[in-house]
Amino acid sequence: MSLFGKQKYDVLGIGDITVDTFIRLKEAQIMRDGDGEKPKLCLNFADKIPYEEKYYVPAVGNAANAAVAASRLGLKSALMADIGNDREGTDCIEILKKENVGTEFIAVDNGNKTNQHFVLWFGDDRTILVKHEQ
Repeated sequence: MSLFGKQKYDVLGIGDITVDTFIRLKEAQIMRDGDGEKPKLCLNFADKIPYEEKYYVPAVGNAANAAVAASRLGLKSALMADIGNDREGTDCIEILKKENVGTEFIAVDNGNKTNQHFVLWFGDDRTILVKHEQ
């Protein structure tokens, strides 16, 4: 496939890209209210909550993950997405280049920040706090 007369790719991922920060909680409670309800992650309100560790993971999201996976399988891949003109955006570009994913279709938006999610990780499950900048 030839995209706009530029380098040829086997796979083009199109979609959001984000930075995830995983926060492994040390203490929390799981509450179940009634039949069929989703369990609730409970933390003490207005308290200091200890955590075990955190992991900063740039260049994730469905499209980014697919582009990286395709590259690791030996296909030529690229990503089309928007990032902010910030440290997180720079980190995403660096990771994609390291993974041999083409970045020429990534637009840098000076008016917005790169999407960032915070993943509360307790036990075997996660709760994701999301904010999409665009």
